[in-house]
Amino acid sequence: MGPQAGGVLTIEQADASVVGHFYPYEPWQVWTVLNSRELFFADWGQEMRGQLLEVRRPFTFKVWPIPGTDFSGNIQMEYLEVRPHELLVFTLTVLGEHPWPLEGTLTLARQGQGTYVTYVLAGFTPGRFGHSLARRVVNGAHKTVLRRAEKILRRQYGGYRRVESTPA
Repeated sequence: MGPQAGGVLTIEQADASVVGHFYPYEPWQVWTVLNSRELFFADWGQEMRGQLLEVRRPFTFKVWPIPGTDFSGNIQMEYLEVRPHELLVFTLTVLGEHPWPLEGTLTLARQGQGTYVTYVLAGFTPGRFGHSLARRVVNGAHKTVLRRAEKILRRQYGGYRRVESTPA
């Protein structure tokens, strides 16, 4: 039996947040929603300065801080590689008294009658003050975002419809 929509897979790693989710939608549809301001501001985004998806053009945004950690909620992000409908490679730096660099990938892969998304955010240091807590909180936030994306996909595109071509 193939993958089913609705479940978020979490892979426990001490130094990274790794989550995956299957969507019964085309990669271009999933890509559009995952990179939308609507998704960003739905649960966790507070402010954004700059444009999404511009390679080597850092931008900043603000999310909720995680008390008791170095995660200030003030983030500088830079895309290192963008392959529409397939891959985002990026760096995040949590700004503050102790800047905290993180590296991430968002991978979309056609799987059966849909798209499987894997989101990895690495750079959590086991044993460093607050990193384990921050990783757990970030992991939960990523799962929430991926579930929210499915709701937006259903609202924008209805039930699953196979679309063979990518819109211009």
